[in-house]
Amino acid sequence: MALKFAEYFLTSFRPTPAKRYRVVIEKGWGAAADFPNGLERDAYDERAVQIVGWDNDKIVASGRLVFPVLGQVLPTEETFGLEIEPRGQVVDLGRTIVLNQYSNISHRVLAGLLAQSWIETRRRGHFNVCATFSEGMTRLCRRIGVHFTSLSPPRRYWREDRIAVRLDVLASAQALTERWAIKASDTEGS
Repeated sequence: MALKFAEYFLTSFRPTPAKRYRVVIEKGWGAAADFPNGLERDAYDERAVQIVGWDNDKIVASGRLVFPVLGQVLPTEETFGLEIEPRGQVVDLGRTIVLNQYSNISHRVLAGLLAQSWIETRRRGHFNVCATFSEGMTRLCRRIGVHFTSLSPPRRYWREDRIAVRLDVLASAQALTERWAIKASDTEGS
């Protein structure tokens, strides 16, 4: 069975602050008092593109792409005090969430979310992606085949130690494609 990303993941300019809030609270990244209106938003949402994963009419995953704007920093640059090269050519992937009941050992929903994020990044003419990874996300991405380079030492952010990373989109796409092709062929004919 091939996963058809376009059927499940859509690009939107409307953020998903209520879903993000729910996940932030569930994961312990913030407290309800930090979000008095029950929404997780910041100034970057105004210029971001949202990738939203659906199960029928239910939002089950989302991620945010912040594209470069001349003279403005990216969220990861602001958080870590970095200037990520090449200036003006890096896209920031962040606020990535998958609802707990859609996260399992195979991490297909996360892989689909990443794939659609990379499709949108390429569609807009970019190749370079940065992100902020927790220790858990670092382990998970290594395990499923996402290639990345650390750009910073760990820093406390959202109540966890996190690092700034540059994603190797081409190597990751190849590794994830091979991983899912193997998994799909293992289940065919069974």
